[in-house]
Order: sequence, then C-alpha cells, then structure tokens
Amino acid sequence: MTDRLRELEDIVRKSPAVCFVWSAAEGWPVEFVTDNVSQFGYSPEDFLSGNLRYASIVHPDDLAGLRADVSRCCEQGESELSACYRIRTGSGEARMVEDHTQVRRDASGAVTHFQGIVLDVTERHRAQVELEHANRTLEVLRARTMRLAAEDALRESEEKYRTVLEHSHDGIFMAQDDVIVFCNRALASMLGMQVEELQGRAISEIIVPEDLDLVLGRHRQRIEGVELPESYEFRALHRDGVTPVLVHMSVGLCTYLGRKATVGTVRDVTQERMQEIALRESESKYRSVIENIQDAFYRSDAQGRLIMASPSLVRLLGYESLDECLNVDISTAYADPGARQELLRTLLERGVISDYEVTLLRRDGTPIVVATSSRLRLDEHGEFLGVEGIFRDVTQSKRAEAALRESEERLQRFLRGSPIPCFVIGPDHRVVLWNDALAELTNVPAEQVIGTRDHWRAFYDVPQSCLADLLVAGDSSAMAVWHGGSARRSTLIDEAFVGMEFFPMLRKGGRWLHYTAAAVRDRSGVLIGAIETIEDVTELRRADEQLRRSQRLESIGRLAAGVAHDFNNMLTPIMGYAGFLLASLQPLDERHGHAEQILRAAQRSRDLTRQLLAFSRKQVLDLKAIDLREIVSGLQNLLRRTLREDIELRIGLAAEVCPILADVGQIEQVLMNLTVNAQDAMPGGGMVALEVGIGHTDALAGVPVGEIAPGPCVVLTVSDTGTGMDEETREHVFEPFFTTKVQGAGTGLGLATVHGIVKQHGGVIVLETSPGAGSTFRILLPLGTSIQRSPAEQETTPSRFARPGETLLVVEDSKPVLDFAVAALEGAGYRVLSAGSGGECLQMLASYQGALDLLLTDVVMPNMNGRELSERARQVFPGLRTLYMSGYPQDVIDQQGILEAGVRLLRKPFTIQELTTSVRDAIESPRAGADAAQGPGDSPIWVRNRV
Repeated sequence: MTDRLRELEDIVRKSPAVCFVWSAAEGWPVEFVTDNVSQFGYSPEDFLSGNLRYASIVHPDDLAGLRADVSRCCEQGESELSACYRIRTGSGEARMVEDHTQVRRDASGAVTHFQGIVLDVTERHRAQVELEHANRTLEVLRARTMRLAAEDALRESEEKYRTVLEHSHDGIFMAQDDVIVFCNRALASMLGMQVEELQGRAISEIIVPEDLDLVLGRHRQRIEGVELPESYEFRALHRDGVTPVLVHMSVGLCTYLGRKATVGTVRDVTQERMQEIALRESESKYRSVIENIQDAFYRSDAQGRLIMASPSLVRLLGYESLDECLNVDISTAYADPGARQELLRTLLERGVISDYEVTLLRRDGTPIVVATSSRLRLDEHGEFLGVEGIFRDVTQSKRAEAALRESEERLQRFLRGSPIPCFVIGPDHRVVLWNDALAELTNVPAEQVIGTRDHWRAFYDVPQSCLADLLVAGDSSAMAVWHGGSARRSTLIDEAFVGMEFFPMLRKGGRWLHYTAAAVRDRSGVLIGAIETIEDVTELRRADEQLRRSQRLESIGRLAAGVAHDFNNMLTPIMGYAGFLLASLQPLDERHGHAEQILRAAQRSRDLTRQLLAFSRKQVLDLKAIDLREIVSGLQNLLRRTLREDIELRIGLAAEVCPILADVGQIEQVLMNLTVNAQDAMPGGGMVALEVGIGHTDALAGVPVGEIAPGPCVVLTVSDTGTGMDEETREHVFEPFFTTKVQGAGTGLGLATVHGIVKQHGGVIVLETSPGAGSTFRILLPLGTSIQRSPAEQETTPSRFARPGETLLVVEDSKPVLDFAVAALEGAGYRVLSAGSGGECLQMLASYQGALDLLLTDVVMPNMNGRELSERARQVFPGLRTLYMSGYPQDVIDQQGILEAGVRLLRKPFTIQELTTSVRDAIESPRAGADAAQGPGDSPIWVRNRV
C-alpha cells in the first residue's frame, strides 16, 4: 500500500495538472493544492496560509463567467463542472487553463467544497488557432484545385502544389494507420533524415516516449471523429535518438485512397521557445532589478515627464502607486527650480554625470538630498529624447557625516578635557593633540608642542622616540633600543604597546608613569597616527611597596608565632627551676650568682619572644582607656636617664585630653624603642622631641588609605636631628632583623616591634626622613572614649601562699612544665593533683571524692582542649574556677575559638611568683557562672579579641 501511495504521489508530482481543493466560502479559500502549482509561479504556502484565494488568481475578465458557471452547476445539482478560462500567474502573466471540477456536498446537499484539476492549455489554445488558420488555407487550396477543369491544368496545378509543399519551411505530412505515408523535405530535415527514410516509418518511432501516448491517442481519437483542438505541441526525436525537437503541429482529417488519414503541418519551435524562455527570464531579471534596486531608477521624456520609474523611486518621492507617479513633471520635485536646469546644462556638456547632488522634495514637501548618476537619451539622429538615471538617497549619510564631524569635534573636546593625560601624533610624527591633563602633569603647555615633533622634551632631557613614534614608524624592533625592558606589547589592545618608567624630570623627586600607545587607523585600515595615554602611578607603586613590605612582615610574623609556643614551653621550666635555685641558695653562695644568670638569660629570651610576637601583632594586650599624655609624662624621667648627656629631650603635650585604648606597657616600649633609635642616629649629639596631640587623618601627609578610620585621631610624634635615612633604608626600616648598626650592636627588632605594636593597636606609623635632615616618626592611634577616673585604690601585694585545705588540679601535656607547676604550687602550700591530658583528668575526677578549688589547664592539648575540659569538669564540680595557661600567640587561640573574651589566661613562660600570684587571684575571684560580670581590671591578664 505504501509503494502504491508513493507511486501515486510521484504521478501527481510529475503530472502537468494541478490539483486544488477550495471551500465554497467567499473568495474560495484553498484548503489543498499540489506542489506543482509552482508552474504558475506560486507555492502551496501562498494559498494554505490564506494570503491567496482561488478567486484571486482567476483573470478578472473571466471571473464573472466562471462564477456564473459554478452557480448554475450548484443550483442544478450537478456533480461535475468543466470550464476553460484564464488565470494570472505569480508574475502577472495570463495563462489559459482547462478546469475539471467535482462538486462536494454535505449530508444535507449543501455545497461545501470544489475539487478541481487544472491543466495549462495555453500553448494548445494558440496552436489550435494557428491550425484552424492553416486548415482554412488548405481548404482554399483544395477548392481552387477542384475548380480546374482540364486534366493538364490539374496536373500543372498539382505540380505547383507539390513545389509549394517541397519548398515550405514548415514540415508537412500525411499519416494513415499510425504510419507516415507522405512528408516533405522540411519535415525530414527537421528530424535529421531523408524523405525516403522518414516515409513509411511508424509515428511512434519519431516521438519522445513520454509524449507518445499524447500524440497517438489524439491521432486515433481524431480518426474516430472525436472533436479535438487542431494544434498542439510535443517532442519529436531527432535521428540520433537522443536530441528532442519541440514541434508545434496543426492537424486535420482527409481521405486518402478511400481511407481516413491525418494531414498536418509541423513547425520546429525549439529555438522559438528557448528564446521565449530567455526573453521571459531576461524580462523577469530586468523587472526584478528595477523593482528591487535600492537606488531609485527613472526615465523622463524630452518634456521632463516621468515615463518609467522603479518602485523605489515611488517610495522615495512619497507617492502611493506607480500610476500616480508616472507623467509627473520631474522638475517640480526639485527644491530649487534652477537646479534642474543646471543639471541639464551639465548633462549637455558631459553627456553623463555621476554622484551629482541635488535636493528634491517629497510629495509632502519634505526635503531629501540625493546623489544622481544620469545620462542623456538621444535617438539615432542625435535628437534629445529625455534623461534616465538613478537617484540615491544620501540624506542620512549627509546627516551621518555632519554627526561624524560633530562627534570628532566632541571627541577632541573630550580628549582635551579628559583627566587622563594623553597626546596624539599624526603620520609625520607631529603632535595634533596635547590635552590639559598632560600639560598639567608635564608643565608643558599645548601651544609649545602642537604641530611640532618635540613632544619628547616633556619627558626626556635628550631626543628619544616615544612609543607613539615607534608605532607610526612601524618599527617595533626599536623598542629594545629606546625603552629596554620597560615596554611590551599589550595583551588587551591590538597594535598597542604598554610600558612603565621612572621620569626624574617630572616634578620634585620624579614620577613613575605607566603609558599606553595605540595605532590609529582610518576606516580603510590606513595608519593615520597614534595616541599615547599616560597614568601617574607613583602613589600606586608606593602603596604596592607598602603592601609587599607588609606581606614580608606578615610572613616573618607567622614564622615567629610558630616557634613561640615550643620556645615558651621550654623557657617555663628553665625560669621556674632557676627560681627554685635562687630560693635555696644564700646570696653569698657563688652558685646563687650562677642561678641569677640563668634566670636573666631566660627572661631575656622571653622578652625576645615577646618582641617577635609584638612586631607580628600576635601579642596578648592588656587594654585600658588612658590619656597618652600620662604615659609620656610618666616615662620621661626614665627616658632622660636612658639618653646620653649630649642628647637633649624635649616633650610637648597638648592641652586637651588625648584618650586611647592601649596596653600601657606596649606603648611605653614604643616610646623607649623610638627614643633609643633616635639616640643611635645622633652619634655626635642632638635633640629628640616627643609631641602628643589631637590631629586629623586628612590633614596629615603620607597616611596609608584604609589602614586607620578617617577622622580625628591621637598623634604621637618622635623626631630627631640625626643623620636621617636614604630611600633604600627607609623601605626596609620596619623589617625585623634589619639594622644599619655594626654586627652585634643591635638585634634589628626595635622598629619592627614598634611597627607591630602600633598595628595591633589599630594605628599607623608614618616616617618622614632624608639623608642629613633627621627622621620623624608620626604615630596615629584611634581616638579612644572618655577616661573615667576612679578613686585611687591602695595597691596591695596579693598573697602567693595557699590557705589550709586548698586543692588544685593541674593539667598540662608538656611534662617539664607540668612538673615545674606542681612543684611550685606545692611549695606554696597547695594540695596539687596533676594530669597529662584531658582524658586522664576526667578519669581522675570520676573517682575523686574531695574538694577542688581551681582547675589550672593548658589551652591547646591533643584530643581535648582546655575549654572543653573545663566545661566537662564543671559537670562533676559545679562552679569550679578555671585558670588557663598557654604559650601560643593570641591569634591561634582566637582562630580556634578555644577561649571566649574575658577569661583568665596565664602566658608562658612564667616565674614562680607570676604562677602563684595568678593562682591566688583566680581562687579569690567569683565562682564560674559569675565570670560575665568581671572585667579586665579584675585580673592581671585577660584573653581578648585581636585589635
């Protein structure tokens, strides 16, 4: 069934007949049409989309008759309708068609649809007309022949008739029983044969197989007396059996030897049809060009009337239709009547003009600018017939040109007023633009360089090519000669180079400039110059150097913090057992002095560790609100005793309070380190000045952005009249272990410690120095809250010894530290329980039945930290007080979230006195659960979040 369906579809597709199904509604909407409707210049989508209805393609002159035939058929109840009428093709051509239509009705008998088969019979219709004419001619010849009375006259007439047949350009034949019994030389030659060769052949032998049924069928029907058109076309076969010959045949019936025969004339229309097709294609192409050309085509006669116009001209002049546009006097479309005459005079002089601009008026009076290319039309005698040519609407391009000029002027203004310094040079290396920002940067006004090649003078003290020059010259190989490694090809912009150099001539101290040069080309790609933009990155480089310096300090700080824990654990038993030795020896004993040296060495090691933690900003701070003036006042006597006699100390304190939140000991160390550093910078004596006051970050030069909150601040200034520092020394002065002193004269941690303490207090330090001009360290600290004074309390020295029955639990994973702590606390009279881990401690508590006054535990331990241990111990001993100890820096404790702010912490390494004093304070503090009400003033050391 599928193969049969495909065969039927193929037959329909190859059939010349087009099948339609259209509705009986108004206009006959098409609901089905076969693909071969393309032979009429339409596609199925044209009908099925509703854009075309069947009535719209019927020739207007035949539509009324067709409607009448359809109405008659429907009213009389007929089921079939045959009609012959004309239709209009997609190109507007009229074609004659035969329509065989079936009428479809619904159950009630009402007509719903028409199903028609439409066949193009245009050529057959034309051939029939021509055949009828030929038959009439034959009848005339036959009548004349029969009127000859005499036999001799008859033979003479027959001879003449034969001569006419033999010399006729059309082929003439007679066929009987499908066999050619007579033909003339014209027909034989047409098929590439001789007369003798063609006569006696069957008609089927000279017909293209596809057309054989058509020709034989009509021949038999005609013999049988069926009324058929007398002429039609088919394809005959040339003698070579391959080449088809398109012929137009007109046929009639006659009697030959007492039997019916077919007689006809045959004309070769192959070339004629090919010429018609070529002509139609040419006309179609010409029409398509005229109809679709963007430029407006026109042709006018000698009086200036339009006799031909393209649709684009109709649209250009604002007319509704071509008919409305034709015969318009073209001179009336000119905005200036004299412009038409001027154009004609120019044409008479040149014959042809190109891109000649005139202003036309649209029908509504709107002016448009057009460029015309036109020529004169002359006849063979040279007489003027009119003008033809094209109009191109250039109104928008003219506006675009004006806009481009305005844009270029605007761009010039933008570049001149741009905050980014830049200059532009032309292909001759002369400066064409030098903007105001560049003039301000280089202190070279534009009038000094515009039009010259001296732009190098703004940057160099000797003639040197800028990047823009190298781009204009097309010589990037010279980059290494002029700029070395400071310039490179841009990765962001094609044909551009970027570079960075230090220009000592620019301003005081020189400037670092980052510059970008890019080639400038016109629309056709021709190089017309180069633009170079410049950015002052001096401050950016300084900030970058500060960032790298901070990163170096941070790296060293992390190293220092890493060793602090283990070092502190080692120092704790050293300091502790040295204390035991001192307590057990008499002062006159030689070993007493040895023990003192051990203790001093351990304390110096502890101080060095704390210095490392200070500069890395990992030291634990004991912050309190205080007036910075009080710290300086309280330290000035010590400072005077510390300085040499040839050093003068001057102190200047502001009248107003200078409140800060600070660790007093750390700030005192800052003052001491800076003062000693100033003394070392004045080997021949000099003056050190300390000043304290209120300042504002915006009013102070060199303050790094983002490192301190903008606004009021407390300013501590330490200045000296010493040797000062060069730029290289200044860049490394805050780095740890960096020193300009001779080997062994300093550790290089003094200023590094100052820098770390200031940073940890949320402040910044600014250094102003130059060789021979001394140094000024300006420290900016955040402004603290108002200082609340409380009545002075009498200082008492807390007891370091236990009261009867007090029991402690010490937990430490470092055995040397644990042994020392147990020995020290037992020596102070406490009953001490000890454990090496949290798990061991909990096992002990599970079976312990006595009282417990304090848990002393290390903070960071394997498996269970001090905080977790304290919480679990309180489940067994509710309200148990806890004192923590640790050798880790503050940030490690903070990051791990081990302790909350406000809890007690004993820093390692510690002495016997520091241990016993902290334990005594912890025991006498409120029990756990009330810790939230305590403050930093309740304990010597408190854990706090980092500043």
